[in-house]
Amino acid sequence: MIRFNSTIIVVFVFMVFSLMSCNQNKDLWRYDPIGAESIYECDITPTTEEFNVIEEMDDDGSRCVWIEHLSFPASELYRLYSPNGNLRIIASGAQEQCGVDGYRIEYDEEGKVCNVIYLGLLDDEEYQKLGDRKSSVNTMKRWLQRSLKEVPMKQDSPFLYYDENGNIYYVKDIDIPSDHKARFFIKEWGPFWLSDINGGQLGFFISVEKIKTTEGSYVNYLYFNGKLVAESAYWKGVFIKARTYNNKGAMVNMYSDRSIDVEKQAYEDYWNDSKWYVD
Repeated sequence: MIRFNSTIIVVFVFMVFSLMSCNQNKDLWRYDPIGAESIYECDITPTTEEFNVIEEMDDDGSRCVWIEHLSFPASELYRLYSPNGNLRIIASGAQEQCGVDGYRIEYDEEGKVCNVIYLGLLDDEEYQKLGDRKSSVNTMKRWLQRSLKEVPMKQDSPFLYYDENGNIYYVKDIDIPSDHKARFFIKEWGPFWLSDINGGQLGFFISVEKIKTTEGSYVNYLYFNGKLVAESAYWKGVFIKARTYNNKGAMVNMYSDRSIDVEKQAYEDYWNDSKWYVD
């Protein structure tokens, strides 16, 4: 009769599970270059008044950051970062939604963002585990793991196209003029923290700006979720006027006030009817 040493068996089983865990982490964080492009910057820090910012880190160096408003419990925002500090999932939702919609960020081998994949609504059982200091990061990692199986990496059909200098020259149906530069970024859209119905929405923006701003007149463009929402006209770097467009593509209004916040005004006009002809 062959006898097995119990200690050897335990060590063998531990090694098998360790290897499985390493392979899972390798698959989970593939295309995770150091110093990758950043497309989201949060203005809220742990010292920002009226907000609670909580960060939970896992043993592999990945972390989940979630934010709650101390006065208006209307919206929530979660972000999953890889061991190399790259944003992999960003998810948010308003209070009335009773859940969060997520987006997966994909990078190419050079660290450029190549795709943003919509993940839909996190299922209720997993959603209930968010907001807990001990389970948020693992919940987000499970969401990432499931999404990679359901919607594999799409590096062969990128959302953003870069030239040899690393500049964006095409974004879906948006051609970037050769004398302009484009920037893709994610930002809270409208009354993100203040509305329990319209809050919790993320905006995916393309800002297209003139490279040389000291010569003659030119126009900069702002796109929200693939739609043109604002144009800003300049003369040798000096703002002249801006015009906004609604969700149907119609021009809403024209502004010449140099103190205007174009992004904020674009949100306010996005759902409005045309008013440009009103004196």
